[in-house]
Parts: sequence; structure tokens; C-alpha cells
Amino acid sequence: MFNKTLNDIISYIKYDDNVLEIGCGTGRYLNGIKRLLKDEPHGIDISFNTIEKYTKSHKGIIPIYGDFLTHPFEIKYDFIYAITVLEYI
Repeated sequence: MFNKTLNDIISYIKYDDNVLEIGCGTGRYLNGIKRLLKDEPHGIDISFNTIEKYTKSHKGIIPIYGDFLTHPFEIKYDFIYAITVLEYI
């Protein structure tokens, strides 16, 4: 399942896209796509502990702690995706 989902994401992104994953967890998908992007991908998660683990385990990814509905994003994103988020709402 992971590889199929990762390949689906990869099929939509372009090298110069600004990418955001909503509910990024520990950054597994972002880690899989970061090598294909010009700039570091961003991931936002509402769990501080998860973001802390993510920061320690992955370099080249920008973690954001917060709620994607209320966070004041500083840039515009070309590609935004969410995987396994709805079951937590």
C-alpha cells in the first residue's frame, strides 16, 4: 500500500512544486518524495510528539506543528495532499 500511494503522489508532483502534506505523521511519504523536489517539502501535523520524532528522523523536510485549518502559512503550495487523516477527525 505504501509504495502504491507513494508512486501515486510522485506521478502528480513536479520538480519545482512547493509540496505540503497534511497530517504528515513521521514524514514517511515526504521522505520518499524529497529527492524529487527542488525545495524541501513541508509537512504539518497537530501532534507535537509526532513532529518531534519526525524532526529527529528526517533531514531535508520542513516540519510544521499546528492545525492546517488555522495555521498562517507563509508560502503558497502547488501540491497539497493528505493520507490517513480522515480517520483521526
